Amino acid sequence: MKLQKTIQTKIIRPTNIKREKLEREYSNFQDILKMQDVDFLPLYKDIKLYSATKQQAERLTKRTKPKKEQPLIIRKDCIKVKKTDNKLSKYWVKVPVYNKSIWVAVNFSNKQQDLLNYELSESKLIKTKKDWFLNITVQKEQELKTNYADVLSIDLGVKNIASVV
Repeated sequence: MKLQKTIQTKIIRPTNIKREKLEREYSNFQDILKMQDVDFLPLYKDIKLYSATKQQAERLTKRTKPKKEQPLIIRKDCIKVKKTDNKLSKYWVKVPVYNKSIWVAVNFSNKQQDLLNYELSESKLIKTKKDWFLNITVQKEQELKTNYADVLSIDLGVKNIASVV
């Protein structure tokens, strides 16, 4: 069984150029999501989005019409995390944007750093009023235990909080 955990991290002090690229990619993604019943093939070359992001947007528009802004979905094969000795940040994430991907500085807590050893899965780029966040999902294969030596029964009661047998 695959277990998943999402790591939320903030993009630290992106330069103006990186901020503009993130903004353009995000707003173009939102524009595509607003389209319904549109044939994407003739428009495909004119849409200024990273190709994998275009595909994700097209899939989302076929499912349902989103009522509000959606996070930009980044496929697992398009995102990379790199550990460095940089003064700004110990970790950098490669985010795919139209024309060329950009590396952005992020901050992971100590507990989250251990999770980076697992397989990276789909990630989401989220924009707030002032900041950018990345939700990176990691996966780990885990075997389920089917045989147990002992069983503990707990009865959640009204009068007593719990009774154990």
